[in-house]
Amino acid sequence: MTATQPTHLPAPPPPAPAGPPAAPRAARARPLAVVGGVLAVLLLAYGVLQVLAWMFTRTTSATATLAATDVVELVADGEVLVTVSAVDDVRVERVARFAWGGPRYEVTSQGDRTVVRHECVESWVSSCSAALEVTVPEGTHVVVRAVDGDVRVAGPAADVEVRAADGEVEVSGARGDLDVRGRDGDVTAQGVRGGVAVELSDGDVRVTEAGGDVTVGGRDGAVVLADVGGDADVRTSDGRIEVRDVGGALTVRKRDGDVGVAQVRGDVTVQAVDGDVTVHGTGDPVALQITSNGRQRVEGATDPGAAVHVDLRTVDGDVSYLGPAA
Repeated sequence: MTATQPTHLPAPPPPAPAGPPAAPRAARARPLAVVGGVLAVLLLAYGVLQVLAWMFTRTTSATATLAATDVVELVADGEVLVTVSAVDDVRVERVARFAWGGPRYEVTSQGDRTVVRHECVESWVSSCSAALEVTVPEGTHVVVRAVDGDVRVAGPAADVEVRAADGEVEVSGARGDLDVRGRDGDVTAQGVRGGVAVELSDGDVRVTEAGGDVTVGGRDGAVVLADVGGDADVRTSDGRIEVRDVGGALTVRKRDGDVGVAQVRGDVTVQAVDGDVTVHGTGDPVALQITSNGRQRVEGATDPGAAVHVDLRTVDGDVSYLGPAA
C-alpha cells in the first residue's frame, strides 16, 4: 500500500497595506461651500453698493470762459458736444452725474494748445459720467478723447481728431481733415472739406460729401461712401459696402458681405472672399478683369486698351459689371 504524501501549498501573500481612510464627503464639500458663500456675500455687497449709488446719484453743472487758442483738446468720461461758430473765446459747460466722489475738472494751456479735462475718479463702487459741451471759434483744430459717450462736432473747424472708446461719432462741416479712431459705435461724417480717415472695431461708417481722400478700416459693420472728391480705400472684415460717386480711384478689400459700387471715375479694385460684387460703370469703356467662382455678368462698356482699369475678384460670390446706375 502506497502512502499519499501531503501536498504543501504556498502561503498566500500578505494583504496590501490599507491606504488612508477616505475623507468624508461632507469634509470634501466644505471648502467649496465656503468659497461659494464668500462669492455670494461679495456679489450681494456689490449689488447693494450699486443700488445705493443709483439712489444717491446727483447732477452738477458749471460753466467757464477760456481764451481762444489754435488747438482745443477735450478729454471726458462722457458725452462731448462741440459747436464751431463765430465767437472769440472758448465756452465750456460741464455736466457731471455721480454718487459719491465727483469727477475732476482741469484746464491747462501751453502755447497754442488748451486742454480741458473732465474725468471721473476711478471707483468700482460708484457710477459716474463727466460730459462737456463746448463752443469754439471757427478754424479751431479740435481734438476729442472720450471714454464713454457720444461725440459730436458741428461747424467750420480746422482739422478734427476723435478718439472714442464707446459711443457714436458725428462730424459735420469741418474745413480740414478728419481722423477718427473708435472701438464701438457708428461714425458719420458729412461735408468735410479735407480727407477722412476712420479706424473702427465695431460699428457702421457713413461718409458723404468729403472733399479729399477717404480711408476706412473696420472689423464689423456696414460702410457707405457717397460724393468723395478724391480716392477711396475701404478695408473691412464683415458688413455690406456701398460706394457711389467717387472722383478718384476705389480700392475695396473685405472678407464677408456684398459690395455695391457706382459712378467711380478712376480705377476700381475689389477683392472679396464671400459675397456678391456689383459695379455700375460711368458709361465710358474700361479694361475689365473678373476672377470669381460664381456667376459673371457683364453689360457695361469694356475695352482692353482703356485707361481706366476695373479688377473684380471674389472667392465665393457672383460678380456683375453693369452700365450706369439709373
